[in-house]
Amino acid sequence: MPVFVEDYLIEVPEIEFDPTDPRWIELCQTSIWKEYPGWEGDGYPFELCSLDSVNDSSIVKHYKNVFKDFDLRWSNYISKQTSPGDGGDPEARANQVDPTLVKGTLIKGNIADRPILPHIDATRTAGFVFPLTLPADINFHSGKCVNEYEDIVYTHEYKPVITILNSGNIWHSVSTKQIGNPRYSFQLDCYNTWEEIVDLINTL
Repeated sequence: MPVFVEDYLIEVPEIEFDPTDPRWIELCQTSIWKEYPGWEGDGYPFELCSLDSVNDSSIVKHYKNVFKDFDLRWSNYISKQTSPGDGGDPEARANQVDPTLVKGTLIKGNIADRPILPHIDATRTAGFVFPLTLPADINFHSGKCVNEYEDIVYTHEYKPVITILNSGNIWHSVSTKQIGNPRYSFQLDCYNTWEEIVDLINTL
């Protein structure tokens, strides 16, 4: 059964997922990475890879099929300084996603060097996170704040389980206390409402 943690996230342990699967390891070792500029244009402490070599791999295709009934889409949108971290402009968001294309993204983070500051995702309702290195955690905040230690209401430590984050509605961050470095994950962008996601998860 899914594991619901308030309105912050859903763990889906009934869907088989092994972060030590050699296919994940090979993707992380062979991918071509590019720096993520972030919504302020000043960078985030991670690099991305969304190339066809990732998305055409058997393991990624498998999970796209598992979640085929969800509104998964691809966005390469970088929000502007006019709306940093506040979820972006809905019209701009709609114009920057491709409803015909589903891509996932490998993420390599150097969290020990720099935190991921509190933000709300500008381009998606939720993130489907496949944690590939552990330990790893994420903070959830009670509201808008300026640093990763402020107003924390819950810190979640990832397990080797697919985890759906309510990332487009709740402020979240990652602190420099992160142990594992670099930190790898695979993510899919989702555009269902959180209520729709809850209903769909219960049908899997």
